[in-house]
Amino acid sequence: MKVKLILLSVIFAGISFILFQVLVDDNTAAISLEEAEAIAVGLYDGKAFKSEKNEKGNYIIAIENEKGIYQLTVNSHTKKVSNVKQLKEKTRSLLTIKEAKKNIQQQFKGNVLTIKKSGNTAAKAKVKKKNRTYQVIYDLKKGKITSSKTVKDSKKHTSEKQEGTSDKKKKSEISRNQLTNIAKKQLDGTVSNIKRLQTDHGIVYKVTVEKQTKGAHVYVQEATKKITSTSWFSKNTEVDDDSDDADDNEGSDDDDDSDDDSDDD
Repeated sequence: MKVKLILLSVIFAGISFILFQVLVDDNTAAISLEEAEAIAVGLYDGKAFKSEKNEKGNYIIAIENEKGIYQLTVNSHTKKVSNVKQLKEKTRSLLTIKEAKKNIQQQFKGNVLTIKKSGNTAAKAKVKKKNRTYQVIYDLKKGKITSSKTVKDSKKHTSEKQEGTSDKKKKSEISRNQLTNIAKKQLDGTVSNIKRLQTDHGIVYKVTVEKQTKGAHVYVQEATKKITSTSWFSKNTEVDDDSDDADDNEGSDDDDDSDDDSDDD
């Protein structure tokens, strides 16, 4: 008799436990379709456009976001998400140059100086960051920077080149006073004319120096500031400035000629 009572007690306890579980499950299955959709949208950041309940009482929800269309299951009791699968991948359209410029400035943290399309799916930009200039390649399809490298600042490079040319030109320039002093080393007279000539060897100045009975055409190289040749003439002969081409090819006369002319003084 006692054994029968024990068995009945056990059976009764088991039935009670089962009934309790059913009641608990019924209470936890109270989430609505809207709640299930809210859970799905919160996880996958999209829009729920199709939802239904399966035979187990769980919700099957289809979501569309920027990457495509997904299907997932939300457990109506535990609120857990499972069975996620992508039904369709969305084809991405290329970003515009304006969008790419904005993204580059945000991602690279620099100022975009110039930007243009490079190929079918990329953009090439020149970006200034912390006193350096970079060339950045941006993928218009993936929306990210694929490469970057430092480049020379063209304006700075051009400016330095121009300054170098200007300095070089200044160094090579020669003043009238310098030409006069150099020419008078050949003949201490009066400088009557200075002419600038363009020759195969660069700029040459023809300095004409005269005294009472003779004169000289002294040729001075601009770059070296040295005498390249001297052509002597007598004051009885008219000074011919039009013979520059012939004078350009003449060498310096012998010192003996200089000594002979000096005897005329």
